[in-house]
Amino acid sequence: MRYSRISKRRRQRNHARIAVLGLVLFIIIYVVSAGAIGKYLSGIIAPKLGGMDEDKENVSLGEKLKDDDNNIGTDNNGSKTNKSGDKEIKKITKNIEIAPFTIYTIQMAAFSTEANAQEFASTIQSRGGAGYIVDDKYFRVLAVGYIDENDINKVKSQLEANDIKCEIYKMSCPGANMEVTASKEKVDGVNAAFSLWQEKLKELENIVKDLDNKDITGEVACERLKGIKLEMEETLTRLSDYKAAEGSSDVLTGLEDIYKLGIESFEELLGVSDVNGVVFSSKIKYTYINMASIYKSYMDALVKKRE
Repeated sequence: MRYSRISKRRRQRNHARIAVLGLVLFIIIYVVSAGAIGKYLSGIIAPKLGGMDEDKENVSLGEKLKDDDNNIGTDNNGSKTNKSGDKEIKKITKNIEIAPFTIYTIQMAAFSTEANAQEFASTIQSRGGAGYIVDDKYFRVLAVGYIDENDINKVKSQLEANDIKCEIYKMSCPGANMEVTASKEKVDGVNAAFSLWQEKLKELENIVKDLDNKDITGEVACERLKGIKLEMEETLTRLSDYKAAEGSSDVLTGLEDIYKLGIESFEELLGVSDVNGVVFSSKIKYTYINMASIYKSYMDALVKKRE
């Protein structure tokens, strides 16, 4: 009886050991199998996943190239544009013809020394004349100037009728033909800058005539002068922009310089306190001849460089 109980216990222990061993063996087989299966699956799935990533990248690059192509187009004039609508810079070569012109002035006297010329110029200015001094072998004192030769002949006749000796002094500005290569806007802008200078010179002359004939007041003359100065400032801004974009050249640099000088002359002119006085009239005439002189110096230098 006792033996049976011991035998029974041993059988139970053996069964337990077998169960434990079976469980351990199952776990080992499961782990090994799972690793092999995992490795097998990873070998099959990973390339496919990698292929999916590569396809995605290729699509992305393809879309980028397509977008880049879409950024380029043409407008109605055939000029290339980008997606933002900005035109590709297109340069043209155009011949700009600058017409010559002459300012006829009244020369009141000529001196061998500058000091004597300045003293006499002060006298002329106190009487409403320009008192502008030109250094041309002699120091010539000029009183007034006009583009039309008939106008200056009339003034000369009036002065001589009052026993005032004077002579006509011509200030000739040469013309030029220049080939300019730039965008159409800039070529047209440079051409306009040359034309504007001559136009404003004529406007200034008309102000002198109207003021001396008492057809306008000093205040009206002042407002017209401000208008001329404003247009010159706007032109100077464009010329500076062209110079920054196209680079420096003797044409652009020279135009920019004369416009700066012209604007400085107008600032001094508009600084006169009594716009209805003799001093204001004298300053306008002085500015007129000065503008012609500035332009002449520029054109003389420009033509000389091209000879």
